[in-house]
Amino acid sequence: MKTCKTGIKKVRDVSEATTLVLDWFERHNKPATPQSLADALGSRVAKPLLQKILEQLHAEEKLHVKDMKKMRFYYLRVLPLSDANGATTTEQHSELEDDAAATTGERGDAVGAPEVCGGAETCAESPADTHAALLHAVAISAVQLSERSRRLTRWRGWPSSTERAAKYADLAREVCELRNSLERLQSRHAGESAEAHSGGSWTSRVRRAVCRYRRARRHWVQRKDWAMCLLEATAGDAHTPVQAAALLGCTTDAEAGVSFEDTAVALPAPLLRELSLSQR
Repeated sequence: MKTCKTGIKKVRDVSEATTLVLDWFERHNKPATPQSLADALGSRVAKPLLQKILEQLHAEEKLHVKDMKKMRFYYLRVLPLSDANGATTTEQHSELEDDAAATTGERGDAVGAPEVCGGAETCAESPADTHAALLHAVAISAVQLSERSRRLTRWRGWPSSTERAAKYADLAREVCELRNSLERLQSRHAGESAEAHSGGSWTSRVRRAVCRYRRARRHWVQRKDWAMCLLEATAGDAHTPVQAAALLGCTTDAEAGVSFEDTAVALPAPLLRELSLSQR
């Protein structure tokens, strides 16, 4: 089985290759090295021939050269749009160069030649500087435009003044409702507390008194247990309560008059049933 081989048609004619190179620079209008230009042309022109054509175009002042970091860049020579006074167009500039060349050729003036060359050097340097300045300005404008685009995207995500006003009104209404509900609950609780303390029945008052008494007794028993545990942990079993009182300055509940054992009240069972309380 035979395979179909496709090859790249090489351009060996110098004039055709020169036209191809100039056409590429005019269409793309960007700097290129010999290697990058050869790649862009698809290796249709050999690199030695391409290097020779680039040098010839540079000698003919159709291309400019810029050496950067051991690399030589070629870019298209563009005539300035205006002179220093801003009044000379590209066509006028070319006409002036033609007139100067004609005058130099007719008169053979040796003094005029350096001036023309000096103008050519100025024209050769001025577009490069202008191009670099324009690139710098474009880069700055691109950064500023990107930053403004990010800000605009962020601002578009924020709610508008109308939406913020509507949201504020809804939140203010909810806060007002919560405050009114809180005030109603507080007033209801205050009324219930006043009614419980002032207008309660005899049964409720006795029941509250019994509950408070039992709570106090339970706290007293708990406090006594804690005190005994502390004494046992501190003095051990070698000291009696009297010795502990003499040693640590502790007094008994009976001496302090707060003993709930001596003052315990045993309520009758019918009363506890009436109060809905248990025996303990």
